[in-house]
Amino acid sequence: MSVAPAKGVDLEAAGGSAAPDPVPLYPKVTEDPKLRWAFIRKVYAILAAQFLFTAGVASVISFVRPIPAFLLSHTPASLAVFFALLFLPLIAMWPMLHYRQRHPINLVFLAIYTFCFSLTIGLACVTVSGKVVLQAVILTATVVIGLSIYTFWAAQRGCDFAFLFPFLFASLLVLLVYSIMQRCSSSFRYQGLHIRFMGV
Repeated sequence: MSVAPAKGVDLEAAGGSAAPDPVPLYPKVTEDPKLRWAFIRKVYAILAAQFLFTAGVASVISFVRPIPAFLLSHTPASLAVFFALLFLPLIAMWPMLHYRQRHPINLVFLAIYTFCFSLTIGLACVTVSGKVVLQAVILTATVVIGLSIYTFWAAQRGCDFAFLFPFLFASLLVLLVYSIMQRCSSSFRYQGLHIRFMGV
């Protein structure tokens, strides 16, 4: 059984001038949806590798007893390592920003940054109680799951994330200023609260 084309439709012209233009699947997206999903898969693969590597390094720093003993010894060498570990991710971020468009080298710098940041996370795990670390992990997992749900929902509907930049930037500034204020203030009663916010 064959179906006859609608009257006035030229099949050889892919619809021709008589047929209305098809409604695009993702009206607000300029790129191919398959390309967008491939990008999302690549980002999630990189994030999963970073999370696993960071958890591994942080657990080694926490559970190999000579490392926490050295970091908490308050010797000049341990203080130098402490401050080096705090500033190392910021230093490692500069070449990552500079080479972000060059494909093989940007992944190398991302791996270096992940290693430096995992050392800082390990340092945080050593200096605070396990309860605070668990709360930071739960808050971080909540944010990641919430953003993942929104990402998949928005990618299916062709929404763009560019409108979120001012809000995310303002939130980052609030967290940074809040953490600096709490570090400078010795009268803060809720000492673990700022570490939970930084984990988020």
